Amino acid sequence: MALLVILLLCLGQAGAHFPAIFDESKPDLEDALLRLLRRVRHDEFFDTLLIYGRDCIFHTLIKDLEISTVLASMGSTQSDWEFNSLTMILCCDDEAEFENNEHTFMKMQRNRRLIYVGKDIQPGSVCGDYFEDEVYNIAVVKEDFGVSNIIYACRPFQEPNFVELSLSADKNTGEERLIGFVANLITNFAQRINATLKLYNVHNNSNVRDILLNVRKGKVDIGMGLETYSGVRKDNGSPVLGIFVVLFCILSVLLIYSRKKSWQDLNLANVLLNDVSLRGLLGQSFPFPSNASNHLRLIFILLCFASVMLNTMYNAYLQSYFTDPPTEPPIRSFQDLTKYNKKLAVSAHEFSEMTITNNTKFKEININDMVIFNSDEYLKLRDSLNQSYNYFVVETEWNTYEEQQRMFKEPIFYLSNDLCLTHFMHIAIPVRRLCPYRHLFDEHIMSQNEFGLVGYWRVHSFFDMVRLGITPLIPKDLKPPKAAESSLIAQDILWIMVMYLVAMGISILIFFLEVLSTRERFRRWWRGIGQCYKRKPPKI
Repeated sequence: MALLVILLLCLGQAGAHFPAIFDESKPDLEDALLRLLRRVRHDEFFDTLLIYGRDCIFHTLIKDLEISTVLASMGSTQSDWEFNSLTMILCCDDEAEFENNEHTFMKMQRNRRLIYVGKDIQPGSVCGDYFEDEVYNIAVVKEDFGVSNIIYACRPFQEPNFVELSLSADKNTGEERLIGFVANLITNFAQRINATLKLYNVHNNSNVRDILLNVRKGKVDIGMGLETYSGVRKDNGSPVLGIFVVLFCILSVLLIYSRKKSWQDLNLANVLLNDVSLRGLLGQSFPFPSNASNHLRLIFILLCFASVMLNTMYNAYLQSYFTDPPTEPPIRSFQDLTKYNKKLAVSAHEFSEMTITNNTKFKEININDMVIFNSDEYLKLRDSLNQSYNYFVVETEWNTYEEQQRMFKEPIFYLSNDLCLTHFMHIAIPVRRLCPYRHLFDEHIMSQNEFGLVGYWRVHSFFDMVRLGITPLIPKDLKPPKAAESSLIAQDILWIMVMYLVAMGISILIFFLEVLSTRERFRRWWRGIGQCYKRKPPKI
């Protein structure tokens, strides 16, 4: 009996250890799934979890993810759920989801799904079942995921209908990926027409001219770069002062005609020296006739509106100099380069392009004010924000430099519209002349630009450079710190106060002299008022 009891106790103790032995892989599986979900959320953010099935391993991960979660234990939702596109769906096995609510199913048809299945389940059958319901964004993991780190991604348009991905390889497939707003545009076009990109001559450090040459020779269908076609600049507007003078003359003519409904008083002097129009545009008061017609009242309304717009514009412009005055005198013409001894760095490619196109504005630059560099050295100087030179830049490239300077306390470069060589420059992606899908690419560019994707990519070019390690996120502030300025004291405005007191004294003295000089006239006026009060009213 004693031996039997000891044997039973040993068997019981061994049985107690067996579940722990059998479940050793479960903590590894939970950690692996948790890392996977966190990684997916980092790459493509989701803010809600929808879990189908009961007694599921995903239920134990909820507390660690700290995300809003909806549990559909019966495999279907009874009510119409308004899930957003940032919802991640988790299924405990390949048959856990059988959504009966058609509205909810349609809302969730394009959402991402992660399916947990047993070792014996084939990923191809799971993908095929979901493809029958036209659900395509599917990934499958098996029970041995904690050891294998293998995930199966469903692919609807290939055979087999899934691919095997190893997360231990850090998703590095070795394929080259191009980043930038032009590269994104072309990559999206390839995905749109279900084509494969074949990169040509990538590792030879080709510049834009080489890419364009290969396109013209027919070696490349689409050049992944921008080609500029420079032309002569055409002025497209008058100065603000000219607009002010023209508006003043128009309002003066309208006022002269509207008063008497005739051109009798119309002459050059009345137009250029119109008191009402001048006062109105300067924001001052002016006489308003009591019996004005509707046309005249409408002209006065236009005059007041123009006054408000002009004065507001000029006040904002002038006050900006008080809040943030420029540290250096502005360069408003190419002749100022010589005046302020500020050289202009030019690449050899740009110099030849401007010379060939016979740009009239470029001819105004003194050759002694330019320093010509080769393209690589020029880009290195400009990208490092070297303050020894001024630089030419296209507006599409300026977004990157502007975003980079936001990290500085004060910007060190600004984009000058006064020195623009051309306000309308044709920028195009070079395409082979006889390319059969040119019309599709044109439509693609128009649609991407219409939805604002091109502008979004351009603005985020700086962050793409940061992600690639080309530019640091917080660059070194190249602007020297300002010297501490002393606070304003009474001694600083001493002369202003003295001049004010002197002016007030002179004004008071002149006032008393005027009173003394008209004293006799004042007395006669005062006596006249007194006699009026002494008169008796007439008898009725």
